[in-house]
Amino acid sequence: MNKETLLKQLEAIKELVKFDHSFLKPETAKRLTEPFGFKVRLYRARDNRSEFKGLTLTGINPETGKEFKEGETAQGQDAHQVAEQIAEHLKLEWSEMFGIGSELRECCRVVREHLEAEIAKIK
Repeated sequence: MNKETLLKQLEAIKELVKFDHSFLKPETAKRLTEPFGFKVRLYRARDNRSEFKGLTLTGINPETGKEFKEGETAQGQDAHQVAEQIAEHLKLEWSEMFGIGSELRECCRVVREHLEAEIAKIK
């Protein structure tokens, strides 16, 4: 793999780690996985903000043109799942964590260290 591609991947993983406890829009998830050369798996999530630790979808629902309301759904992916998909794509192993924020940081750490080691080999 060339250095330019590895640097783009490293930039993407450094951005991804900042999305702690975030549900990513499809275009963001696709942009972050594009440098790795695979298609991110998305799903339809339901706004369940009144439940304990529920998901609150914010912004304008593209289907209604109005602010999201509880019970509505949106296509996307959880940030920690995007990180796991990247690590799996690279065939890397990480320590499983209980919290999704910890899982995100651990996956991103493993990917970042892998990419930095690959870049160092090229220098």
